[in-house]
Amino acid sequence: MCGQRGFCKCPQYFCGEKCDRLGERRNLWERQELRKRNMSEVVIKIRKLQDNGSTFRANPETLYLGGIGSAQVDRLRFELPKEWEDCAVTLHVQRMSGALPTPQVLDYENSAPVTKNWTAEKRGLWMLSAIGGDGYRAMTKPARYECYETLETTGEEDIPQSMYEKFVETIRGDAKNARKSAAEAKASEETAAASAGAAADSAAKSEDAAQRAKASAEESAVSAEKSAASENAAKKYSESAKDAIANAKKDYSGGYLKTYDLTAVQADWKPLDPARGPYHYSCDIPVEELTDQFSPFAATGLESYAAAVAAGVANAVETRNGALRLFAMRVPAADIDLVLTLFGVGTLSYELTLPVTDWKQMEAPVGPNRYCCDVPVAGCLATLTPLATTGLENFEAATPAGLASVVETYDGFVRFYAVRQPEANIDVILMLLRKEEPVNRPATRTELGLVKIGDGMDVDSGGGISTRAATDEEFEDMMEALFHGR
Repeated sequence: MCGQRGFCKCPQYFCGEKCDRLGERRNLWERQELRKRNMSEVVIKIRKLQDNGSTFRANPETLYLGGIGSAQVDRLRFELPKEWEDCAVTLHVQRMSGALPTPQVLDYENSAPVTKNWTAEKRGLWMLSAIGGDGYRAMTKPARYECYETLETTGEEDIPQSMYEKFVETIRGDAKNARKSAAEAKASEETAAASAGAAADSAAKSEDAAQRAKASAEESAVSAEKSAASENAAKKYSESAKDAIANAKKDYSGGYLKTYDLTAVQADWKPLDPARGPYHYSCDIPVEELTDQFSPFAATGLESYAAAVAAGVANAVETRNGALRLFAMRVPAADIDLVLTLFGVGTLSYELTLPVTDWKQMEAPVGPNRYCCDVPVAGCLATLTPLATTGLENFEAATPAGLASVVETYDGFVRFYAVRQPEANIDVILMLLRKEEPVNRPATRTELGLVKIGDGMDVDSGGGISTRAATDEEFEDMMEALFHGR
């Protein structure tokens, strides 16, 4: 397969992040599950009627959903018709003012909570929409909902940011810090340029010192001895520098490189031949600086989430020379916005298999996850940050098992979680990242850092450094200045 893979941060897609706060996640899951169990559940049956054509109707048709402004009090669970199996089902609301909030995607239990999208106004309409992979599309007949009047309240706080939003903010913060470091480096370069000008003035003043050095043979002998000592010191420094570079190369594990805001245009999706698992379409987004050597991570924008889910956009992406490739089960109905994060060449990457026989039931479940699978990984440490994604061909095996977004690193192995025991082997791509601060300090004799190219060195457009030998004319002028005081 060409290139490296990354993934989209969507609920039913498999992704991974360093689980430094596993205890926090467990408490959050427990609170969410308790709140979910305490919700009042409204069961709604969707039936297909043959009345001069097919009509899908809800029973009951009118829903009474508590007070205006309430949220997470009621949960709607739908009994769907057989025709809607294997369809992406979304819940649409139109408030009495005509406002159309973002559609909600039904979870694996065909349910959804009643949020402020519903209760912001006293009444409105609702319906379900089902989209299949073969072009099938059906909607229920719009039904009504009502909320009772409540007193006006102030000082309400918004729901805290989701883990997805926090992740995107973290990536953007890293990019901001990188730009800040670049600005500081540029300022350092300007300061160095000013120092070079001062050094030129100092060189002019050194002409008298050269005349005095020429007059004293004894001083020349002393200088020769010092040169020999300097040569020995340079050799020792060269050996130390080689050791430092070798150690740095050994410890390097890649890291954050750059972030892009991209759009997959709806008209650019093309049939994929041959298909990759359940994915029959691909879209290449041009990115001039991209090569197949980078490790990518892609996350869909919040506004594009519903369209991505309905089209079955894959959690895996591939980097190619000059482009990023996305995969989908169906052609999306709209453009898909996403954030692409690149990790540099050298990031530790592994192709792993989660054997169906290695899953074990845990005594204490972690949220909804009751099974775990430990996979040995050479070089893995508990301090490394993991990112993982399923292979394109394994999406259908990972989804029914409820493969979790939590991946945890230990010394020598990585632990994966699932709601149910998978029925087949699952292939995954794992990346391990080291938490490292950007290098923004000058180099010394004992520490690696930033350097500035001085006189006698050349740098080509590809970053290659080479020494420049003096011309015959330059050598003769230097000798004249040294021995004749010119």
